[in-house]
Amino acid sequence: MTIVQNGELSPLMVRRICNQPKIDPNRLQDGSTRFWPAVQDRRRGGRAMEQEWVYGYALREEEGEIHAYASAAPEAIVSGATREEAAQAMRDALTAAVRGRIKLGLDLVPPAAPDADEREVFILPAALAAKATLYTAWKASGLSKVALGARIGCAEKEVRRILDPDYPTGLARREQVARALGVELVVGARPAAAVAA
Repeated sequence: MTIVQNGELSPLMVRRICNQPKIDPNRLQDGSTRFWPAVQDRRRGGRAMEQEWVYGYALREEEGEIHAYASAAPEAIVSGATREEAAQAMRDALTAAVRGRIKLGLDLVPPAAPDADEREVFILPAALAAKATLYTAWKASGLSKVALGARIGCAEKEVRRILDPDYPTGLARREQVARALGVELVVGARPAAAVAA
């Protein structure tokens, strides 16, 4: 299955993304409600939960092929001849799904905890994860791009670039936009073995 053609989402992937049910940005996949910008307030400890772009997915052998599924991105259904091929196809599909939702202006929520059978893990590339965080914060804010531009002292055209997953916005600018939206970007590191799928 072709996910990306000439650097753009394939028509099949666009149809899959657009045919997904509308996501309520205040409703998590487990049915609970979140409170923005803290994502969800831990009433007992008073600390906000952090937002992570870590997707769990399952690999299953069916009819002689390995199929990959992710409950957090139902449009990302791929297969391969081997586990490695299916895992790489899923990483590409999840990246394309997040990128596509942003490009198409659709709702996007961070993945919830993976289902019990989703033992494989994919962490979005840092640059895309930062853009996805800014995009979800902007959507949740209810601000227009013009209003966000006024907050950070730039034109609407620049805001479009900042939210574009393909535009190389600098880290300092991303942090400025995050603060204007009431969130903080946090950079972390994990051992490479934990990231490999």
